[in-house]
Amino acid sequence: MTKNDLARALDGLEDRHILEACEAPTRRRDPILRRIAVIAAAAVLCLALALPALASSDMGYELLYAAVPALAQRFRPVRLACVDNDIQMEVLAASVRDDTAEAYIALRDRAGDRIDGTADLFDSWSFHTAYDSMGTCRMESYNEDTGTAVFYVYSTAMDGQELSERGSKATFSVHRILSGKQAAEGVPLGAALKDLPAEAATRTVTELRGGSGGWSGDSALVCLATRSEPLLAPADGVTVTAAGWVDEALHIQVRYEDILRTDDHGFLYYIDEDGEAIYADSSFSFWDDDGVSSIEEYVFELDPQDLDPDAFYGDFYTASALTEGNWQVTFPLESEDTE
Repeated sequence: MTKNDLARALDGLEDRHILEACEAPTRRRDPILRRIAVIAAAAVLCLALALPALASSDMGYELLYAAVPALAQRFRPVRLACVDNDIQMEVLAASVRDDTAEAYIALRDRAGDRIDGTADLFDSWSFHTAYDSMGTCRMESYNEDTGTAVFYVYSTAMDGQELSERGSKATFSVHRILSGKQAAEGVPLGAALKDLPAEAATRTVTELRGGSGGWSGDSALVCLATRSEPLLAPADGVTVTAAGWVDEALHIQVRYEDILRTDDHGFLYYIDEDGEAIYADSSFSFWDDDGVSSIEEYVFELDPQDLDPDAFYGDFYTASALTEGNWQVTFPLESEDTE
């Protein structure tokens, strides 16, 4: 029997069936078979009785959801609001439309101003359902008077089945909230790109975090040697650590500080003669020696004769506060709004 078979069997199990089995008159039968039947019935009864408690605890719920999502959602109790670390999360409204579940979720700091108009769930949110689904989450509005951020979330069933026919629940979870986000856009980089040597000092990195553009996924790449003194500090937590020519391509190296807590990131580009922004042909990144900050190297396939340092700019983004916790709400998937 597969776990899906077990899920279907348990999902259709009602309390009265268990009681009927326990109260049924004893018939003459083989003692061994009777013993096996008793053990099996006891196991099913124990599991049936334990499921609600298992689904109520966060750890038990995650374990059950990983094994049998439909059962986890069936026994997960409805909870439209929760509080952790003095931040409240609440379901304002939820509804089902065809194969899509949608909800408005409010976050409010009851002890300070950690929820602001830039609040970001930092990819820590999840939408648990009884079915395979895909979804998204975005901030819908922010009320400065109450310090409340409202997020719109939705989840669509991948099999296209009507959700109102499933009679299940959805669970929305958040573990990290980023706030105090700042943007420094259109920052000139020319001061860091003047008087560059024809061949810059380099080193080889063997453990890469990732890359884009023409990056081929190589496990080792030649990058610029990081200078002891940065060339430029274009934004809080962001420094240009090196720049130069490597194999006739312009490399610009940027250090983003503590990216796992501040989500520091950025984009480099130059403005061509037509006023169009031209982004790096490729880039790759790796951890700094501190294991916390990220080094990203942007590569522009340019002719050195065409370089105009004053045509280069950067857009940089960072944040000032990260709040961690465990916020989780569960609401029924019904055709009418839950308020």
